Amino acid sequence: MGAALAIFIIFPLLLRKRYMAKMRGSGGSGFGFGGGLFGQGQGTGVRYVCLTCNNRFKGGDCPRCGSKMKRADF
Repeated sequence: MGAALAIFIIFPLLLRKRYMAKMRGSGGSGFGFGGGLFGQGQGTGVRYVCLTCNNRFKGGDCPRCGSKMKRADF
């Protein structure tokens, strides 16, 4: 029972730590909980791209054309 729990809990954490280290998000902390969990360690917010004029901006309406049609750009 203990081995099964270790496989299903610790192994995914180790895989995630290795993946986040490749993506520069882990910051060398524990099992990856401090630095890269949900993008907290990256320091940049979500930017959007207007579907009408392809302008990149942060949140709300497009400052160039006023359109509300947008997609997230990570």
